[in-house]
Amino acid sequence: MGRELKEAVETLGEAGRRAPRIFGVPTGVEGLDELFFTATVGKGGKVRKTPLGGIPAQAVVNLVGIPDTGKSLLAEQFAIKQASQGYPVIFVTVETPAPFLAQSMRSRALAMGVDWEDVEENIVVIDAASHSSLRDDLLTLFNTLAYAIREYDAKNTVIDSVTGLYEAREMMARAVVRDVYNFLK
Repeated sequence: MGRELKEAVETLGEAGRRAPRIFGVPTGVEGLDELFFTATVGKGGKVRKTPLGGIPAQAVVNLVGIPDTGKSLLAEQFAIKQASQGYPVIFVTVETPAPFLAQSMRSRALAMGVDWEDVEENIVVIDAASHSSLRDDLLTLFNTLAYAIREYDAKNTVIDSVTGLYEAREMMARAVVRDVYNFLK
């Protein structure tokens, strides 16, 4: 058996010792942040749930739903919330060209009561809507993402939307989503 295959086999306990610390990353969406929690066993064996106050750090979250249900608004709100707290966010826009995204996010920030000047330099846009090579070639997208993440020391990435990365290639959807997931992890 090759070394790579041997490295793919381990007990759950071994894998668990390498797991990152769990903490919440606020989304800015009222009520959503309380849905994520950790569980501990307290006195008398009673299980206690402690809200994380956001989505788990280092999680890859895939929002799905029918059109016009607020997925993009949630993505924008998350980016604005993180940016307003001083955390750079990479925002890959696949369907909306960057100038229109900026206009939408400015309005979203206003509605959230966030000063635009506090966030505009902390949201780094990768415009895959206007640059087809980013949509059509995952390696080009990943290289661009890696550059942006390093350059801006970003801890959060938003892609709106992943479906635009396999448009007219629906048979490849699972592979594209898996590759994006693995890259972001």
